[in-house]
Amino acid sequence: MTKRGLRLLAGLAVAFVALLGLAVPASAASPAAAPAVVSSWKTVTTDGSWHCFSYQNHAYHPTVRFRACTVVNGHYAQMVLQINNNTTSTITIDGLVDNYNRGYTSCGDLRLGAGGSRGCFGQTFYLACGDVISGKVYATVNGDVDSMLGYDRSAC
Repeated sequence: MTKRGLRLLAGLAVAFVALLGLAVPASAASPAAAPAVVSSWKTVTTDGSWHCFSYQNHAYHPTVRFRACTVVNGHYAQMVLQINNNTTSTITIDGLVDNYNRGYTSCGDLRLGAGGSRGCFGQTFYLACGDVISGKVYATVNGDVDSMLGYDRSAC
């Protein structure tokens, strides 16, 4: 999927959520009506609270690797898209963390230098025992999109 296609899909999702918001009283709104959140790329330092898949080579740029992680601290959790630039040149990255019925986070464009690594941090959610955070991450490199399922985790 191209970057344009991903933005079109995100726009359609926002329009659909807006339509749901008009059709359902606020008191009956479900997490499916969660709005999009805009975040920024951050430096990543992992510890024991991080649960990550192995890195995957980007389908269109195999020297760029990415992975989905879930960070769990007690009853709070968030998904993270981590991208590593293993090329010898600067690339442009964009990212999206989709928490399915809980909303999504877009991190926007960033110029990532050779050897650089950054994370797109999704929203933080409270999880009761037995609740699971799940979703999908989208890594865009120089306009080309690839995706990976998120690392599903529960709080207890």
